[in-house]
Amino acid sequence: MQKQPNSIIIHEERRFEADYPVHLPRRIYYSPDASPSYMHYHNYLELGLCVRGSGVFFIDSEIYPFGEGDISLIFPGEIHIAQ
Repeated sequence: MQKQPNSIIIHEERRFEADYPVHLPRRIYYSPDASPSYMHYHNYLELGLCVRGSGVFFIDSEIYPFGEGDISLIFPGEIHIAQ
C-alpha cells in the first residue's frame, strides 16, 4: 500500500514569457523522494515521461501507477505529487 502524502498543499506559480510560454527545468531528470512530503498544484500544464522504474502519482484523491515509457499530463490546478 502506498503512503499518502501529508495534508500540506503548496501552490507553485510560474510566469511565462508571452512569446515562449514553456519552462524547461535545470534538472530534466527528476527522481521523486520515496516518501512524498506534500501535495502541490500550479498554474501551468505539466508533462512528464518515466524513462525507467515505476511509481505512483497522487492526483487529487486518486492514485495512478506509472512505469517505464508512460507519459503523465497534469493540468493546471490539479493537486498532485509523484512517488
